[in-house]
Amino acid sequence: MIVCEVVFVEDDANMGLLKPKFIFASLVALALLFPKIAFAQDQEVYCMDFYDEYRNINYWAKKVIFARDYQYNSGDANYLNVTHDVPDKFMDEIDTELVTHFDQEFQNLLQGSIPFHDAEQGHDERWNQAIREYGVSDNLFEMFEAQEEARRNALYGPNPGAAYCHIRIERRDFPVLYEMECTVVANAQLRNRGGINEQKLGYSTPEHIIGELKNSVSEQLQSLGRRLEVIQNCS
Repeated sequence: MIVCEVVFVEDDANMGLLKPKFIFASLVALALLFPKIAFAQDQEVYCMDFYDEYRNINYWAKKVIFARDYQYNSGDANYLNVTHDVPDKFMDEIDTELVTHFDQEFQNLLQGSIPFHDAEQGHDERWNQAIREYGVSDNLFEMFEAQEEARRNALYGPNPGAAYCHIRIERRDFPVLYEMECTVVANAQLRNRGGINEQKLGYSTPEHIIGELKNSVSEQLQSLGRRLEVIQNCS
């Protein structure tokens, strides 16, 4: 509880000194109260039943960061070394420095005490096996997705969680523009849809784009970690 003591004076000379002191005390009181009010409002929202699936995350199954051009096939991300072309791969590979930073920040800021089981390990081999077994058909992806879900449930149990960061790059010269969205999902299929997310639009010089993206990853995962903590600590 914050108590403000106001002293009334009749002396006009002292009144001029009282007003700044009272304003300062009011600002301090608001600064102390605002985080508590904001936290209470967060609790009202995040403690709703809608967020139960995030409270019940049993393990992390996936963490992915990927980048692409804002304008399809413009080559901007490759030109700035945010991504690198990989022969015989559908998508370019994101810079390893960004991947390492993302993995470290996921562990430091988001994972918490929830274990991580890499459900993506061996994914390509299982996908190729599914093509050989079922052939290419309209429902191949749905069949494979159901197979992967059953595999995760058998190995690790239900209620997985996943974290994604998606980067889009525009321009090669200053200002290099980027859009980043980091998301936590808690659906059984681990689809990168909906979820709780953070977004940022930013810019950088070409020389410092990797560092700028690393800073943005840290900011967004930290914010997601704080929100997830409020969700999971509801009483």
